[in-house]
Amino acid sequence: EKVVHMTMNPERVLRNGRSNSMEEEIKRLKRANAVLTEKFNDLIAGNPTATLQADNFSPLTSTSGSNQQDLGKRHERLKELFKQKTKAFREAVYLLTGFMIDMTQDQNPQLRVRSMFAEREDDHLLFKWQPDVEGGLHLLETDFCSRIDE
Repeated sequence: EKVVHMTMNPERVLRNGRSNSMEEEIKRLKRANAVLTEKFNDLIAGNPTATLQADNFSPLTSTSGSNQQDLGKRHERLKELFKQKTKAFREAVYLLTGFMIDMTQDQNPQLRVRSMFAEREDDHLLFKWQPDVEGGLHLLETDFCSRIDE
């Protein structure tokens, strides 16, 4: 009795291919672990230059270019959907309450409240919003505000 072995055994080729890719994955994960451990130790030690931002995790990201494009497209679609829903919500608030509320994009945002029944286009109330302060909304002086007091 003789056992014949194939020189190109498909099972052996598959096993060798898996072991090579697994070894590469293990090496990549070890490098990523070392980078993250170093950053973590820097943060624990109080190193002011140590940060954990998304771009610092590049050893973990092995996504292909097409996958990155898909993620970018999805992100853009979500941003557009968010803008549409925000606009619809603002319109609903305006129709229900009669007030249009606009907010600036500053560190301490300001809210401008306009009524649909205002006599002039520039009749509005202006509030300064400080969320970290108790009673965080403060009415600011405007021409309309001074006319209301009269």
